[in-house]
Amino acid sequence: MCPLRNVVVGLDGSPDSEASLTWLLARIPEDATLHLVHAFSPATELALAATQSDWVPRRQQAERDLADIWAAPTDDSSAICLRDVVDDDPANALLRKAASVDATAIVLGAHGHRRTSKPVGRVARKLLRESPIPVVVVRGGFDEPENPFVLAGVGYGSSSDAAAEWAAKYAATVDLPLELMHVVSRRPVFPIDSATDMLASYFGGSLPDEWAESELEARMEELQPDNPDVFMRTRVVRGGTIEQLSSRGVHTDLVVIGRGHADPLTRNVLGSKTQKLLSRATGATAIVPG
Repeated sequence: MCPLRNVVVGLDGSPDSEASLTWLLARIPEDATLHLVHAFSPATELALAATQSDWVPRRQQAERDLADIWAAPTDDSSAICLRDVVDDDPANALLRKAASVDATAIVLGAHGHRRTSKPVGRVARKLLRESPIPVVVVRGGFDEPENPFVLAGVGYGSSSDAAAEWAAKYAATVDLPLELMHVVSRRPVFPIDSATDMLASYFGGSLPDEWAESELEARMEELQPDNPDVFMRTRVVRGGTIEQLSSRGVHTDLVVIGRGHADPLTRNVLGSKTQKLLSRATGATAIVPG
């Protein structure tokens, strides 16, 4: 099944929001369904417009903006595009809509109008923590690479497997090569890095690389039968996970990583690493729950 066949898109008129819709329209199949959602919180809107005693006109304006401006790029699309202004906090609105329509993914910009010093905005951070389906975060101002491919960061465990499977399906949809990359950390520290990497590091030499390459080859063999038209390759590198993924990511159509929430410590560490990766991303990054 195409991972972008039934997608919820968060729109608010911000540059990153516009970029996310542009990115998505270039990659969906012709029979896709897009749910274009703008979240409207009456309390928040009244706080922003203290001189206005009634939130109804602001909601009506949001409905017009969504239909006439923010969703305008979809006018020439063959996809089914449904527009909806939802009365709720933005993250909750997107999660609710995704659940109600059985969405396959949520797509949104890295930041809304209220930009902060953080790598991604509050809405994206909450979705990355709580969404039960993949979330694609798009940063505006990116340039399309000359020879794009899909990059999946592969480690060990269920979240990594889920990310690789989702990346393969996406690569098949957009007809691009898939690269499975494993980063062997310089000094693995459990649980930030896998127990396999930590054990292999004690033996030194090329053993960690050999183990990683063997795992990648096995993973590729598992993915290929279900995605026979996708050209796949593997890549093992040493260094910092974030540095390697972000530097390689500038050449990609999409970077795909897994999100695992095994325990509070691992959840906090992975959340930090994900945000660091997003802070260096130049285009689109998909986070797939395990």
